[in-house]
Amino acid sequence: MPAEKGFTFCMPRSVPGAYSILPYDKYVRNVRSVDAGGRYYKMSLNADNAPKWYAEKGTAFSGMVYEVDIRRMQYDLGSDASVIRPGYIGILNYSVFGWIEGLEKEMITCHFSAISGWPVYSTIAPKELPERNNETVTCSNYYQLADGQTMMGPAFQVRKFNGPVPLYVSSYADEGREYLEDVGWWGVESMKILKDYFGDIPFTHYTIVRQYLHLLDSAGTTLAMEHMNSATFTGRSAEMLTAPVDTAIRFRRMFGILHHMGHSYLPLRCYGDNYRPYVMTMAPVIRNIWFNEGFIWFLCLDTLKSPALLKRLEDNSLHADPEIAALSLFALSEIASTQYGSDFRIGQATFSRGAMMAREMNEQIIRETGGKKSMKDALRYVYEWSRKNRRPFTMEEFPKILTSATGVDVTGIYEKWRK
Repeated sequence: MPAEKGFTFCMPRSVPGAYSILPYDKYVRNVRSVDAGGRYYKMSLNADNAPKWYAEKGTAFSGMVYEVDIRRMQYDLGSDASVIRPGYIGILNYSVFGWIEGLEKEMITCHFSAISGWPVYSTIAPKELPERNNETVTCSNYYQLADGQTMMGPAFQVRKFNGPVPLYVSSYADEGREYLEDVGWWGVESMKILKDYFGDIPFTHYTIVRQYLHLLDSAGTTLAMEHMNSATFTGRSAEMLTAPVDTAIRFRRMFGILHHMGHSYLPLRCYGDNYRPYVMTMAPVIRNIWFNEGFIWFLCLDTLKSPALLKRLEDNSLHADPEIAALSLFALSEIASTQYGSDFRIGQATFSRGAMMAREMNEQIIRETGGKKSMKDALRYVYEWSRKNRRPFTMEEFPKILTSATGVDVTGIYEKWRK
């Protein structure tokens, strides 16, 4: 049928938590619409360099096809990319799936077809024994599809662990196989900590996706990525866990998983300002990355009681480069909106100052309530406020919400750290 008004195909350049510009459209090729008879029609790339392709008014349309150069992407983008290896494909869904403008909120069904005999695993509908050859997932909208990850091939492994909700670990390495028992333990214990902290678990299952790749061995900073019900950890091949962790230090080493699972609460379900928990064609300027990242760093500090974490936060907040230290917290966050990981001086200063703000608030709340309240009560209240109001809080509302949570006015601390 002809598309009477034409239509537009979009690819993301901004994804939640990346705080960067990710040109996934750069790897898209040969975008075409298809009519019911199987005839192809070329779609035109936006002349302004936007990540959009247009079909003219009246173009025959029953579907569309395009190609994605994952091999090139994985070398350009490192830990923010899908990867392809002999016997393995690891897909960050938002790096390969775009959307038809105006239809992104419609229900969507995605069918994956793999090489004969290959298992297919989706974090959207996880299975300990993945389907072979094909898998189909149904999503409430495009954003749920984009938030997921998909693994294919005989070279990765999946394990299920019993926690407050089912926990899955999917792991691939260029060499060898990862030891998963401690990874599963970290995931289950993280769920327990977060349920105690916030009062509930907002997901019905969770997947920890781990990839260890030689191509990152000479790369710079590599960062994990949080999703609504999963997290992706892409690291250097030498970092893979190959044996049990000494029980004396096992608890202290769970920071990474606790941190990124914690992001399922803050900021994916509780956030403020211009941050949004879904993909966009432009990277927003965000004034409160110090909340998104720093308050989860504080949660980890508060629960793990790690002197090493505290020292790192103190060093980053008190001894940052002079040009970074001179920035207000809002200005620092705005710069971090696109340079958080590419210049990790900026990222570390942002989360450290946010965490130290939360720590000072915690000390005041405990002192003024005689230990009856803490930042745990405040963060739970902010989380519940967000679920109830179904919108971001403003920067002006934020200290007032914290004060309402505990009865302790923390505005002075907020103003001190934001300068």
